[in-house]
Amino acid sequence: MKPLLNSLNRAPELTLEDLLDIKIPIDLFEQIPLEFCRKFKILPLRLETQSGILSFVFVDSALGVELEKLRARLGWMHLSAFRITQETFESLLTQCESATASFAESAMENIVRNRSVALIEPDHKFEGLLTELLKSQGLEVRHYGSEDKFFEFLHRTTSRPKPKGAVDLPEDENETPEDRLLQMAETQNAVPFRYVVARSEVLKAAAKFSERIWGVAPTLSVSILEENWFRTNILERAKSQTSSEDLQFFIKHEDFYHAALECLQQGNLIQAVEFLERVPSENAYFLRAQTILGKAFLKKKNYNKAVEHFQRAYDYWCEDPDAIVDEIVLKLLYHLAYSFEKVHRPEDALRLYERIAGENPLFREVGARLARVKETLRKANAAQEKKMGLPAFTAFRKETASRYEHLQELGRGGMGIVFRARDQILGRDLALKVLNSHFKHDEKIVETFLREAKSLAALNHLHIVTIFDAGIEEGNYYIAMEYIEGKTVRDLLKARGHFRLSTAISLSKQVLKALSYAHSKKVIHRDITTNNMMLTENKIIKLMDFGLARVVNQLHSEQSIIGGTPYFMSPEQVEGAPIDHRTDIYSFGVCLFEMTTGQVPFPMENPGYHHLHTKAPDARTVKPDLPPEICEIIAKCLEKKVEDRYQTAEAILEDLKKVPLDSVEISLRSKPEKSNSKRKRT
Repeated sequence: MKPLLNSLNRAPELTLEDLLDIKIPIDLFEQIPLEFCRKFKILPLRLETQSGILSFVFVDSALGVELEKLRARLGWMHLSAFRITQETFESLLTQCESATASFAESAMENIVRNRSVALIEPDHKFEGLLTELLKSQGLEVRHYGSEDKFFEFLHRTTSRPKPKGAVDLPEDENETPEDRLLQMAETQNAVPFRYVVARSEVLKAAAKFSERIWGVAPTLSVSILEENWFRTNILERAKSQTSSEDLQFFIKHEDFYHAALECLQQGNLIQAVEFLERVPSENAYFLRAQTILGKAFLKKKNYNKAVEHFQRAYDYWCEDPDAIVDEIVLKLLYHLAYSFEKVHRPEDALRLYERIAGENPLFREVGARLARVKETLRKANAAQEKKMGLPAFTAFRKETASRYEHLQELGRGGMGIVFRARDQILGRDLALKVLNSHFKHDEKIVETFLREAKSLAALNHLHIVTIFDAGIEEGNYYIAMEYIEGKTVRDLLKARGHFRLSTAISLSKQVLKALSYAHSKKVIHRDITTNNMMLTENKIIKLMDFGLARVVNQLHSEQSIIGGTPYFMSPEQVEGAPIDHRTDIYSFGVCLFEMTTGQVPFPMENPGYHHLHTKAPDARTVKPDLPPEICEIIAKCLEKKVEDRYQTAEAILEDLKKVPLDSVEISLRSKPEKSNSKRKRT
């Protein structure tokens, strides 16, 4: 409790002018009710869902006790506080209350709209009868005395000018069908009714009446009553249109993506959002579903929700080794970058805009966006330096205890701990591997550690993680290397089971190119595993921990266990015999077996014994549909005797080119066949 109170007492103060450009997402008040804000004089500014950081403003630090209770209940990891005056608080609170009231009013309007019907009827007798019937079935009735008055109102409503403060995304020249459906739903929200009822006798051209309405508002349901109208149950007609056969078909088959599109066609945006939320991550349409959700919330200026859904789509794309950068992905990156701008995450926005510019420098106005974000960051840095009394460029201070600032622990292993760190001289993020403390007093292992690091630093290859630096700091030996954003092949296999054959071969070719290069430089990896293969956001494989297994392996009594990963070790490693580059060939064979089948050749206990004495199983015993060519490559890699294996990585590459890919299974679930029935408007 005390640290929180102390941090509130030390919080910087903001003025109303500082807060003018900040937009508070309305959904934050679902977690922190306005009643709580009013009572304890606090207002939330932003909640970063990934890091769990809540930024807020407050008047009195006495709220610390209640805030700590709320933080513990809602699971916030960190709090970022700013002090404001009572006058500033009152002004902001009034604006927030007004905005939430407008939001609630809008939600109520939507409920009323879905129960409202426009009745076109000049005859008072028929108007009374129809109104009574419609109201008896729970519908709100809006009266129009003539067809001309109805269309005058409809045109005036649907052609409203763009509201002040609307999202300033540029027009998309290549609109997708989903974009058009979203626009239809937006048009429907402008119309205060869902249904139109009229007798054919009072219409100028009954045959063209429906088409005339749908040309302006295509989501409205139209009922034209003939002479026997009194025998027709109007409500049943409306229900049959809302719950169309197509929609029921998609729901029955749990095809929630196409069910959502059907709802968008009917103008039911709320139900469409519910269906899109239910599209599972293993579904082929998950990326599109999350992208549509992101766009929907972006249009509503709910930027936090937009970021959440665009981020899910982006993560899904990053985790798919088969994914490519196409027009859909570029639009996703663009919208996510734009959303990052809106939630004041310019560094993340800059990274994505740079990625887009690298793929297509002419995509929309990405160049202008890049320049704007860079200028925003420059001004922010200049303001921060001015506030701290620093010059525009500050050299690394000699009195700083450490060059590398530890930001986050990434993992632990037999050798040590890996951190995400910041180089305070060059200002870049990197991965810092720190040798375990119980090794640092062994002069021989330290000497081997530094010698290996020096030789690895000479490796310069696209598919090998780059070594930047090695040395000792604060009594700990370290290796500083390239920081890679992505996932290991092992993590991807856990999520997917196994890869398609084409994917496994594509990834294998990258690994083999790295091995070929390293072997030509007389460097052996010694610990090739799927956990040491990182797939970046750009779909590039990076091999990690090159040769570092030897550091511990040479001097530890349990060298066969620590010097490599048991399930991937070659027979000669198990025996502790001298090794050469062909040990990497064997371990690569284990990785290829795992990528194509989803499991290692010897998943049982004591894998070392089986590596020595048991013939490797045919991969088709696990996955029968694999072509014999790939199984023969795996078998040759896994030969016990080094002379019976492939002698070079280049030889494996040549044989991989001969593997037929005709039998590759399709991982995307096909769209269910749609029924022949067409939706009817009556």
